[in-house]
Amino acid sequence: MADSVIETVECNTNVAPVEDLLQTASHQNCQRLVVLGSARSGKSSLVARFLSNKFSDSYTPTIENFYRKVYRIRGEVYQLDILDTSGNHPFPAMQRLSFITGNKQTRIMDFSGRN
Repeated sequence: MADSVIETVECNTNVAPVEDLLQTASHQNCQRLVVLGSARSGKSSLVARFLSNKFSDSYTPTIENFYRKVYRIRGEVYQLDILDTSGNHPFPAMQRLSFITGNKQTRIMDFSGRN
């Protein structure tokens, strides 16, 4: 069987179709990536590009978005959860929770000189 993306979902939506499949994913095959960076640095744009290969020039401030991407690679099921965080951090408790719930983190920085 060829490697494939099984499903990508924004977790505000119904994720039931993949739940049975995820039971076959071992704990070691599940990763949670927290995407960090200042406001307007392009975090959400990079996540959207990764998930759906789409890009939008419009800006909508993010409070927090959660996505799940499920892959089948060489017969094994892998789950990647992505937490797209706010750059403004209006809720400090949410920011702290983001840090401790992820086992992978990436920081996005904008060097374009925009304020």
